[in-house]
Amino acid sequence: MKRPKHLALRIALLLASLLLIAAGTGLLVLKSDWFHQKVRQRIVAELEKATGGTATLGDFVVDWGALTFEFQDLTLHGTEPPAAAPLFHARSIVVGLKIISFVKRDV
Repeated sequence: MKRPKHLALRIALLLASLLLIAAGTGLLVLKSDWFHQKVRQRIVAELEKATGGTATLGDFVVDWGALTFEFQDLTLHGTEPPAAAPLFHARSIVVGLKIISFVKRDV
């Protein structure tokens, strides 16, 4: 009777340890420069896909506490000639999110 409880405790401790290791690894990846650059590249690709032009993005900052995203040096080029001014340029854009419902995934 004592042995199955001991085995169950060891399995629970092993699973908890694996969960902590996975969470720590995930946190390190999310804070890495590699991940930051991948997200930046994805943002630029999605902007280009949505507008049909070319986009450049200087940097972006995420504040998870306030649910705000700040994009710096965002430039969109359309079909204008290379010597002309870009279609759109902003030094800084701040986007705030408001979570309305977790159940309906309404943001």
